[in-house]
Amino acid sequence: MELMKRFLYPLGQPEVKREVEEIASKTGLSILESAVFYNRHITDIEEIGKTLDKSIDDLQDARLMEDGVLAAETIMESIENGEEILLYSDYDADGWGSSVVGYNMFKELGSAVHLYSNTRNMGYGICVDGVDKVLAMYPNIKLIVTADNGIVAFEGIDYAISKGLKVVVTDHHQPDASGKMTNAIANVNPHRKDCKYPFKQLCGAAVLWKVLSICFFIKGIPFKHVNRYLDIVATATVADVVELTGENRVICHHGLKMISENCRIQWKVFKDVFSDYNRIEAVDARTIGFSFGPAINAISRMQGSIQKAVNAFLTEDESKIREIVNELKVVNKERKLLTADFCNIAMQEAELQADYPIIIINNTEFFEGVVGLVAGRVKEAVNKPVIVLTDGHNNNWRGSGRSIADYHIKEALDAIQAETGLMQGYGGHSQACGLSVSNENLEDLKFALINHASDIPAEAFVKKVVIDYEAKESEIDQHFFDKIKNLEPFGNGFRDPIIGIKDFIPEEIKFIGSDNQHIVLKGKHFDVVSWYGAVSVAKGVPSSFTVSGRLERDEYGIKLMVEPEDIQ
Repeated sequence: MELMKRFLYPLGQPEVKREVEEIASKTGLSILESAVFYNRHITDIEEIGKTLDKSIDDLQDARLMEDGVLAAETIMESIENGEEILLYSDYDADGWGSSVVGYNMFKELGSAVHLYSNTRNMGYGICVDGVDKVLAMYPNIKLIVTADNGIVAFEGIDYAISKGLKVVVTDHHQPDASGKMTNAIANVNPHRKDCKYPFKQLCGAAVLWKVLSICFFIKGIPFKHVNRYLDIVATATVADVVELTGENRVICHHGLKMISENCRIQWKVFKDVFSDYNRIEAVDARTIGFSFGPAINAISRMQGSIQKAVNAFLTEDESKIREIVNELKVVNKERKLLTADFCNIAMQEAELQADYPIIIINNTEFFEGVVGLVAGRVKEAVNKPVIVLTDGHNNNWRGSGRSIADYHIKEALDAIQAETGLMQGYGGHSQACGLSVSNENLEDLKFALINHASDIPAEAFVKKVVIDYEAKESEIDQHFFDKIKNLEPFGNGFRDPIIGIKDFIPEEIKFIGSDNQHIVLKGKHFDVVSWYGAVSVAKGVPSSFTVSGRLERDEYGIKLMVEPEDIQ
C-alpha cells in the first residue's frame, strides 16, 4: 500500500507571503519564525507573544474547573478527618505521572495515601474488580480519587459508592456523549460541556495537579511547592501525546528545563542510562517522546503494571533508581523488537485491506500491551484510521485505535455504539481510542466501522507535508538553528518546523548501517540524514538532491533529518 503525500509550501503563495511578512513586521520575528506560527494557525499577535513567552503567570486558575473546588474541599475534609485516601490511576505514562505527582502532593498535604492502578489485563479505569482489590489491600480507605480515568466508569464508581466509599473523579478523557456524569461527589474534567476552564487539552496528571493545587491554596502552602512537580507533569504531558499548545507549552517549557537541570536524582540517572551515542544534557520534548516516555510506558506494556516506574520516583536511593531505570531500558528494547515483528504482520494485513477507509486488524498472537503502538505505526504508514485487536480473556477482543486528523475516532465510536451497542466498552479522544468487543460481535463491528468511515473524503488519506521555509544551504547555521530552538517545545499540535532545500549538493555520500540501509549526505554547513533512506538513491546517485525535514543538533553539528520518501 503506497502512502500518498502532498508537499505544500504556503510561503510560496503571494497572499500568504504578505501575511507572514505582516506578522514579522509586527512582532520583530524573522520570516522563518513568522511562517512557523502562520502554518500552525497562530496569527494573533498577543497569542504569538504568549506562545514565545511561556510565562508561569500564564497558567490558568484551577478553580475555574467545574467541580474543581468541590473536589479539593472533599479531599481536604478527608485529610482533616484523618481518613486514608486511595489514588486510582491509569497504567500508562500519564498514569505514572498522576501517581508520582499525587502521592507526593498528598503527602505534603498530610494525607495517609495509597496508590493503585489496574494491570493491563484488567482493562482501563476504575472497575468493580479493581475496587474489590483495593478494599482487600487497603480496607480502611474512605475516599478514592481517580486520576487519568473515571469519567465514564459508571459501574465501577457506583460499586465503590455501594461499598461506602466516597469518590472524586479527575480525568481528561472525553465524557459520555450524552453529557452524563458519574455519581462521584465531584467530576473534574476540562472536557465537560459545562466546564469554563479555558484550556481543554491537559493530560490526566495535569488535571490532578490542578485539583491538588487548590488543596495547597486552601492549606496555605506556597505556590512554589505546586510548581516543584512541573517536571513530572511535563513528562506525562509529552508522553501522553496531548497537544503542546496553550497552557501545555508553559508546563513543558518549565518542566523540561527542570529535568535538564537534574531537579531530581532520577533525571540524572535517566540521562546517564539513555546516553547511548550522544551525551544527553538538555532534555527536550523529543527526548521524552522518543526515549524516556516510551521506557516508562514499556514496563506496563510488557509486564502489565506501571508500578516499577512509579517506584523509581518514590525513593532517593540512587542505586535502586539506577536498577529500575536500567530495567526500563532493557524492557523497552524487548518491546521494540516485539512491536517490529507485529508491525510486519499488521502491514501485510493492511495491504489486503487497501481499498477500505479504515483498517481493522485482529490477531490472537498479538500482545495486548503493544497493539496501540502497532496501530500507530500502521496509521503512519497508510494514513488511514487503524484499529488493532487481540484476543483477551473470555473470548473477548480488546485493542486500540489511532486516527488521522480528519476523522474523530471517539465520536465515530460514540455514533456506532449509540446505533448498535456492539462494544462492551470503549473510550478515548479524537486521535486515539481503546475498545473491547465480544467474538460474536466482531464482524458486525467491523462492518459498522467501515460503513461509518466510508464518508471520509479520499483527500483525507493524502498525507500533507507542510514545508515551513525553503532555505538555501548556506542559510542553515547555528543562528538559524537557534531561531527554531527558541520556538520549542514541539509536538502534537505544534509540530517541528519542516525545512525544505532544493539543489542540495553533498560533498560526500555515505551509506551506513548493517545493510547500508541508511544514508548521510555530508554538506558544507550541515549533514542530511535519512534512516532507511538508501533506497531513495538505489538507482543511482544524483549530483544534487531536493530534501525536506527537521533540524537537529548533536556534538557533531547540525543535521537535517529526512524521511526516506522525502529525499529526491
